[in-house]
Amino acid sequence: MSRFILVISFFLLVFLILEGVLLWWPKLQDFLNLKEQLEVKEAEIKQKEEYFTELNSLSRKMKDYSEELAKIDSALPEDPSIPALFNFIQVKSSENGLILENLTLGKIGPSLDKPGVNQISFNISVSGSYSAFKNFLFILYKNVRIIDVSSIKFSSFGEEKRNLFVFDMSLVTYSYAGLEKEEKTGL
Repeated sequence: MSRFILVISFFLLVFLILEGVLLWWPKLQDFLNLKEQLEVKEAEIKQKEEYFTELNSLSRKMKDYSEELAKIDSALPEDPSIPALFNFIQVKSSENGLILENLTLGKIGPSLDKPGVNQISFNISVSGSYSAFKNFLFILYKNVRIIDVSSIKFSSFGEEKRNLFVFDMSLVTYSYAGLEKEEKTGL
């Protein structure tokens, strides 16, 4: 009988080993694979959390510089707003004692030496004293929006109006070109 128990015990042991190998081994492999995938996903989530934390930090820092960024946007706007620009020229010329004689829009197109930037050229003619003109140029220089003076020509009225001059100027200002298209396409 002890032999019989020993044989049965041996067969039970072999059966349990085979059952473990055939039934439980694939489940163990699936479990280990899922555990590995879970660790990879947790690492990805941790990386994304760190990324978003860094983005939030940068966003808070950007809010600290919102005034400076607004100045940059004013200096090089997306929308050139030509009527607002012409109104600025008219107001500033009259504030400085100049009479705006003529204001004509020139070429609007991409800047040749500044990629991604549109160039808007225009000509103005103002009359007044030299000191008023000098103050007007200073205002243009100090303006937030970039306005470059390309050329200046002046002439006098003659002997009867010795201190008055006519100043003809070619000016250029700039705006962003195609920003909306770049943002939408992700370029």
